[in-house]
Amino acid sequence: MKRKKISGLMLVALCCATGFAQEINVSASGFFNNTQSNIKAVDSQATIGYGIGLGYRYYVNESWSIGTEVGYQHKELYFINRNANGSWSSMDIEGDEYEFRYKTRNTKEYLTYNSVHIPLTIQYETKGTVKWYVQTGVGLSLKVGTSQAEVVMNDLHTSGYYPKWDAELTGPSFMGFGYQDHLSQKSDIKVENRYSWLFETGIKQELGNKQSLYIGAFVDLGLNNLIKEDNRVSNPISLSTNLDNPLVLHSVWKQERYKTQELKDYHIGIKLRYAFNL
Repeated sequence: MKRKKISGLMLVALCCATGFAQEINVSASGFFNNTQSNIKAVDSQATIGYGIGLGYRYYVNESWSIGTEVGYQHKELYFINRNANGSWSSMDIEGDEYEFRYKTRNTKEYLTYNSVHIPLTIQYETKGTVKWYVQTGVGLSLKVGTSQAEVVMNDLHTSGYYPKWDAELTGPSFMGFGYQDHLSQKSDIKVENRYSWLFETGIKQELGNKQSLYIGAFVDLGLNNLIKEDNRVSNPISLSTNLDNPLVLHSVWKQERYKTQELKDYHIGIKLRYAFNL
């Protein structure tokens, strides 16, 4: 008798479990990407990123569900330092000390990185053919490929002041002195995996034949510092032994004076999702 009761309960549980809907979806998103950080003398501006994904959602009942996704995201952060200038002590190839000086109309930096995004969310949706839905959760973004920082200096003036002779040299160019209207350089930079809080809301339209279309707006708020650069430099510009290109430009995130500065980003965007039930 007990065996029959247990078998009956297991059959009921199995029927209930298989009765819950399971949803597969594909998505595409576009978003504005910006930084939460306030950086001294450096402004950040929003850029456009995009993402695609393949997701799975399990419905606990008609309104509540749990979902995850594996997606690819391309992101870029943009920084600008207007009227940047500075000076520091240096030594030329003959051993004479001088003060290296520079000034620019602006210094721009583009930080580009790609990631595999894996969210875990809880969703609530209303009933009907046209439904309102809201979901929230957490996300993990695993960095993939090489992350790069491109530094651009416009209207760059460089010179060397020799206190020994009270003279300021604006040449020769192989020493890094002179004028360049546009100088751009790229370098690799270490970007950490990203943790975030997610919120999304929008409309779910039932299309029939167990198909549906989501149109939603979302916020993706980064929770951790993206930069962990161990090899720091003292100044935004250094000199190399390459006489044709003696100037080396450095990212803000590689400079020693920004060592304690954290970089956290956020996304605000639109997501389209096509789904079908199993």
